[in-house]
Amino acid sequence: MKKLVLLAAISSFFYACQSNNDKETEDALKGKLSTDLVENPRSAENMNASNLASLGHLQFDDTLHDFGTMKEGEMAEFEFTYTNTGKKAIIINEAKGSCGCTVPEYNSSPLQPGEKSKMKVTFNSQGKHGFNEKTVTITTNGNPSTYVLKILATVNN
Repeated sequence: MKKLVLLAAISSFFYACQSNNDKETEDALKGKLSTDLVENPRSAENMNASNLASLGHLQFDDTLHDFGTMKEGEMAEFEFTYTNTGKKAIIINEAKGSCGCTVPEYNSSPLQPGEKSKMKVTFNSQGKHGFNEKTVTITTNGNPSTYVLKILATVNN
């Protein structure tokens, strides 16, 4: 009898925890993007060229920018312009600099086919003596899913 009561108590505990988690998850998802934009044809059963060709695709005007020679401590900015040349909306999930001195700013809203946008990349030359080659890695829901931008700068004292 004790085992039965214990089993019932444990079961109700897990059920109560699950109900709270569902409610918390539902609350956290309110106001988020539709899952219709997160279509992934790269699944094992659907990996084919026609599925990949139907996704969004970013076409950058430039993927490399050279800031030239800078004095240490200067901040430099450049805006990379890009267009969605694909067939579906594309979302930038993440853009990450190769170090803390390279900071990208971007719009995380869906970019519809044919639309243009810009990504501002700021480079902080403090403590970066000599030649610098930094990257920004961009992750999207498109094809390809990853893009790399590069900045160059030579920093003098």
